[in-house]
Amino acid sequence: MSSLGSQATVLSAISPVRPVFRESTLQSAVEIVRETGVESVPVVAGGYLVGAVASADLTAALLGGASPLDPVDSIMREPLTVLPNATLTQAVAVLREARAQTLIVADVDGRYVGVVHAMSLFGRAPVPAMPGLVGGMATPAGVYLTNGEVSGGAKPIALAITGALLFITYFIGIAVTYGGLLVAERASGTPLMENAFNAVGWPGAIFQLGPVFIFLLMIRLSPISGTHAAEHMVVHAIERREPLVFEVVSRMPRVHPRCGTNIAVGAMMFLILLDFGWRFMGQIGPLFALAFTVLTWRSVGGVVQYLVTTKPPNRKQVEGAISAANEMIENYRKSARLSPNFWRRLSKSGLPYVMAGAMATSATAMAILHVVGTPIPIW
Repeated sequence: MSSLGSQATVLSAISPVRPVFRESTLQSAVEIVRETGVESVPVVAGGYLVGAVASADLTAALLGGASPLDPVDSIMREPLTVLPNATLTQAVAVLREARAQTLIVADVDGRYVGVVHAMSLFGRAPVPAMPGLVGGMATPAGVYLTNGEVSGGAKPIALAITGALLFITYFIGIAVTYGGLLVAERASGTPLMENAFNAVGWPGAIFQLGPVFIFLLMIRLSPISGTHAAEHMVVHAIERREPLVFEVVSRMPRVHPRCGTNIAVGAMMFLILLDFGWRFMGQIGPLFALAFTVLTWRSVGGVVQYLVTTKPPNRKQVEGAISAANEMIENYRKSARLSPNFWRRLSKSGLPYVMAGAMATSATAMAILHVVGTPIPIW
């Protein structure tokens, strides 16, 4: 039994066997048995495991005169299951006690994960289980990574501080732009601020785009852009099933297609094009804005990532990202839930903490500005 590995879980021996549904035909279950050789075909409803069709029951039913078109729930039985974080040794014990050859893997919420064959537990070194899609954030304390259920790296307080710093950075951009226009107005004697507030002419354009430009410039110059790149690199390595070592992670791309930068760029593109379209193209303007944004937002977002929101990370940043990845993967291998619900994904995304930090800082800034009487528009 030592060849099984004392820490390996059933995730390292799982097979993604296609399930059937209550209303599926016996013939569909026969095809799965032929394809995979399993002795127990999983039956699901809405992604949740509700039963199993044993190959022995399937054979007996068909030899007894049942139609291949009969539904599988006519012979469905309780499945023999195991949690995804069960060890291989525990899986062998369950199979031995039940005198079975196949275990169906379902998480703690009952969602179907896959099937483990008895023969897959022997004769080879277990393959380490890895999460599928991974997301993350860059914080001043390092990289935060999550698969929606478990996480690793930076803690919630670091995410809240990130939100606060992002707001402060943008506020600096607003203050510098506001102050620059105010100085120019007093020097020229023209009502630049009125035009800026009403989005008229070049003062309006500067007032709208100036804070964004300053914000992006400060992000690019700060260390967090290197941490952001390290986060993308380690996510690429995880999703490509590459070794999480510096020599490999450091050569991964620093642009990632699921980065939040793409979403922000797409939203900004659409709003700018929408205003342009209404002004110069009339009623067809919104359609043009939508079509152009849909076709180009990922490409433009990738350019912005490469030139602005990321930069080549240093060794410490890459190694910190690798440490966060290893922590998340270890938590993943211990988890009994692999398919979190929407609210779990939202809480683990880190966004609530970032937003809380930004909103708290915004409220504080608004209160201070109100007390001192400085009319800088935060929003």
